[in-house]
Amino acid sequence: RAFFEQLLPSAAEVALQRAEDAFAAARLDEAEQLLAAVPHEFELAARIAALEQGIAYGRASADGPSETDLRAQLAADANDHEARLALANLYGGQRRYREALEELIELVRRARTWRDGVARTQLLALFTLAAGEPELVAEYRRKLASALH
Repeated sequence: RAFFEQLLPSAAEVALQRAEDAFAAARLDEAEQLLAAVPHEFELAARIAALEQGIAYGRASADGPSETDLRAQLAADANDHEARLALANLYGGQRRYREALEELIELVRRARTWRDGVARTQLLALFTLAAGEPELVAEYRRKLASALH
């Protein structure tokens, strides 16, 4: 019996999956409520952090400046790190992971330690969110390694 219980997902895994499903359906409020009820288990920490970041991306996408405005800011000053980060957040919220990853890689290249390495931290969260696209994640893991070394 204990063997079969180990094969089944824990209550925390089931709750987290429900929150991830709500996020995937763009129901951010519901995802946030469900996530708040998930017991924090060590094995789930990366998924929980990624989902928290995904919800933040979704909120930034809905509440922040438009893509056009952010692109204009970057055209005026390519070193506007706040605008680049906001653009990556916007793309992440729209699940445009390639574009979000590209902006974050560029931010790592330009300012690796800016805001305590926020771009690297967000890249790692996006890798978890985009896990359904393993080729994309592998490509940007290599780009991150190249940018860091």
